[in-house]
Amino acid sequence: MNVEEAQICVDCVHHGARYQIAVRPGVPAADGETLEKGANLTVYVRDRAPSVRFMGRAYVLPGGDDPTIPVVTVNTKELSVEIYRVNDWALAELVRGDNFLDQLNSWRVD
Repeated sequence: MNVEEAQICVDCVHHGARYQIAVRPGVPAADGETLEKGANLTVYVRDRAPSVRFMGRAYVLPGGDDPTIPVVTVNTKELSVEIYRVNDWALAELVRGDNFLDQLNSWRVD
């Protein structure tokens, strides 16, 4: 458990779960006062929204014999991916320009 200004953070909880937390008398406040009476709390840790992202920036340049592209997912079992190859001349143009490592939007993909 960590204390951060007006919050008490509880470790080792899981998203989408409900917990019973007993706050005991004597828990100190920032101003030095202590909690006179204990409290029993029912707390729900809401689930995280589904999301998918690549690790790193917009361009993934794997090398070697078995290239992989690391993907981070949250609450997602399946995803659809489109992978585009950037030609050497186009990559050189992007590196010279201001937009290298920017996210690709639809008109740039086309």
